[in-house]
Amino acid sequence: MVCLALSHVRHVSQSRSRRRWRWVSLVAWVRVDTQTILSIHHTVITQNPRVSLSYNDHRSWYLHIRNVQEADRGWYMCQVNTDPMRSRQGYLQVVVPPSIVDKETSTDMVVRESANVTLTCKAQGYPEPYVMWRREDGEYINYNGETGK
Repeated sequence: MVCLALSHVRHVSQSRSRRRWRWVSLVAWVRVDTQTILSIHHTVITQNPRVSLSYNDHRSWYLHIRNVQEADRGWYMCQVNTDPMRSRQGYLQVVVPPSIVDKETSTDMVVRESANVTLTCKAQGYPEPYVMWRREDGEYINYNGETGK
């Protein structure tokens, strides 16, 4: 994620009764939905070891998240301490590949002709996977006395 920082003037020091001024940017990264402060200026605040921070000439600030996980999905915001405060939000979407949940999925079954049977296939992932049943031989599946495609 990238945040282009704005600057403001701040008094830094005095020497021989002369004031020195310098342009500085204090940028903070925040996880919006949990209201968690992730970093302030050069310091990473969060205890999450996967989060790091970098910047380029104090103009572009980068929040890095290693090994992104589904729990990282959500809104993030960078703020610059101007008056008024400037901010930009972005949504991190985490895609999780589909997988079949073996413990909740039917295996081989044997039933008598004309008996009822329920086959279960539980899949997980994000976005939510679409489950479709097919016969190995390519024939249509009969259900409720009709042939499905």
